[in-house]
Amino acid sequence: MVNLNEDALYGEILTSTVEYLERAIPMVGKLAEGFYNGPDKAVWERFNQLLEGFQWLVNGQEHLRKRFPTDAELQSLQVVFCGKLAELSEALENSDFIFMADLLNFEIIPVLESVLAHAKGMLVGEGLEDRAN
Repeated sequence: MVNLNEDALYGEILTSTVEYLERAIPMVGKLAEGFYNGPDKAVWERFNQLLEGFQWLVNGQEHLRKRFPTDAELQSLQVVFCGKLAELSEALENSDFIFMADLLNFEIIPVLESVLAHAKGMLVGEGLEDRAN
């Protein structure tokens, strides 16, 4: 049996995921613009912040997978997201800034939007739909 403290923890992870993604998704598009235009110091600072946020997101997904081990969509989204991060890392290693921008715009944003929609659905499923808005 799951105790209330664990329920509260997972509810907080879901709520924080929704809040983070609602702020981060528009910023990812702006960051992509910076890479299309040639990254300056500010772009690199925002990129580093984004990577920290992505690490937090991956950690949160791992915790949620423990609570919801049969949630195939959650597992699939995590695999896809981590794959896109690996591609982003490779583009970074190759200093391919246009490919980085394309990945952010056309691959990572759609995955983040899917993660956001799924997290909102999970909040509803857990009876926490008031936190999804």
